Amino acid sequence: MNKFFDNFYNFGGFGPAIEAIQPTDEQLQYYQGILP
Repeated sequence: MNKFFDNFYNFGGFGPAIEAIQPTDEQLQYYQGILP
């Protein structure tokens, strides 16, 4: 088990990690504005 997955399990699994990287509405509008 590498450190990447150790951090995931210590953090509480994939659920919290996925929630943590969800962009906000402002970030979505920003990315949609700069990406084709």
